[in-house]
Amino acid sequence: MGEDIGARLAAYAKATRLGSQGIEEWTKRLTALIEAQPGVAKPVLVSNVRPVDGGAGSSSGTLLFDAQWNERQAALVLRFVPAKTLFDSYDLEAQVTIQRALDSVGIPVPKQLFTDFDGRYMGVSSYVMQRVEGEAAPISWQTTGVIADATPAMRSSMIEDYLRTLARIHAVDWRGLGLGFLEKRANDNKPIARETHWYWPMLQRNGTPGAVDRFAKAYRWIIDNEPEIARPVLCHGDTNLTNNLFRDGKVVAVIDWEMAFLGTPECDLAYMENMLTPIGQDYMAIDGVPTLDDIQRKYESLSGYRLQNMAYYRVFSTLRTAIIWNIATAQFPPDLQEAFAFANRYIEQKLDSHLAAAGGRSAG
Repeated sequence: MGEDIGARLAAYAKATRLGSQGIEEWTKRLTALIEAQPGVAKPVLVSNVRPVDGGAGSSSGTLLFDAQWNERQAALVLRFVPAKTLFDSYDLEAQVTIQRALDSVGIPVPKQLFTDFDGRYMGVSSYVMQRVEGEAAPISWQTTGVIADATPAMRSSMIEDYLRTLARIHAVDWRGLGLGFLEKRANDNKPIARETHWYWPMLQRNGTPGAVDRFAKAYRWIIDNEPEIARPVLCHGDTNLTNNLFRDGKVVAVIDWEMAFLGTPECDLAYMENMLTPIGQDYMAIDGVPTLDDIQRKYESLSGYRLQNMAYYRVFSTLRTAIIWNIATAQFPPDLQEAFAFANRYIEQKLDSHLAAAGGRSAG
């Protein structure tokens, strides 16, 4: 991607997330929100309000800031419904509920502090959480950033802890933690059909011309061939390295829970495969990073769970990826749509390949 296109994409992403509000206005609103909290005495000082760098929070409105109140100093994060949303439904209250539930059982997530779901103070549905000291890997994790810069031994430790943390998430008693509302995420009793039905109407409404027809066979095959699922688990839903903060070789926070759903461990592992493989390239492990097959074996060893029907879940996860990319690029200005057309073609070709490998017909 050329520097000009990269700069255009960054500017477009910033505008769609933050809207027209300037930093001064965000600072005033954050001050008002914190001042309204029980037990908080004036003055409240909010400073250093700024957008997040890198890939984390790519579908959300996200601002970093510092705050002082009651002789306390804190590094914080504001999450809010972006000015232009990727998904039709953007439920911040569900995200906070999930993270508070996981925090209560020791899963590393940021602590949730203040909420403004009705936008009374922030002007948009929002919440504030503690900022965790850690570093997320960038999309180009194999060549730059916290994993690429680590020693081979540290890389191995980081990936293992990433998988260990994912296995812990899959093991939580989501119903006991009050997360049963995820069963109503879309209309279907079967977990994979339900999640597919969450995405499909968005493609119908917001996708590029012809996308529904191109994806229809894969969609129908997924619905018709869903395996029996004895025990649904909580899935993070967006299992890429950018959504984990690392420090000293360990995962210190799992972030970005807007795509969480009830599914199977295979859903997250298959989606991870897509995220670990750069668009247009094959997966190429660097020293200390296991192969995709080794990642599956390591997950099984850490979780005590044997992965099954991976061919099916690759089709499901790649359809999700294809729909997300299609909807996202459909919103781009024409020059960015043209620049990223190769990405959509690549993902659609991967969907065709996975569908054929699983015994289904071509999606195209």
